[in-house]
Amino acid sequence: MPTTSLSLAPSSYSIKTQDEDQDSLPMKDCGSVGGKVTSITLDPPPKGACTFPKGTNVTAIVDLVTNEVANQMNVVCKGQVVVWVPFKLPDPNACDQGVTCPTAVGKEYTFKTVIPILKEYPSLRLVVQLEFQDEKGADVICVQFPGEIC
Repeated sequence: MPTTSLSLAPSSYSIKTQDEDQDSLPMKDCGSVGGKVTSITLDPPPKGACTFPKGTNVTAIVDLVTNEVANQMNVVCKGQVVVWVPFKLPDPNACDQGVTCPTAVGKEYTFKTVIPILKEYPSLRLVVQLEFQDEKGADVICVQFPGEIC
């Protein structure tokens, strides 16, 4: 089994993976109360530390399990540079992208979204946070992973 260590300091991060073929990104739960993320993969796959090449659309594929019923689920994407900066998703409605709403307890879903990486973005390392929120705007699932815009 590959081992992965992850530091989520805002100014730097490190990814150490013994198995270079591992597809899923290292991640950290950030307060999930109604489920969990089981894996995150990006397409195109990261090249070294570069997870988000400028001028591309990166597809994020997030496998998750819900532990509560939510009638609606929206996704908020943020990046921590020094402060949290929102990254607008073209369609934040998870119910349109692989999550069946209302969600069911114990059900596995694969959420798939496109994250536009604009050429104007600065080159930097950041912590990416995905928040899956219910119809009241409360976080149901929250996950962080390291990223680099390059």
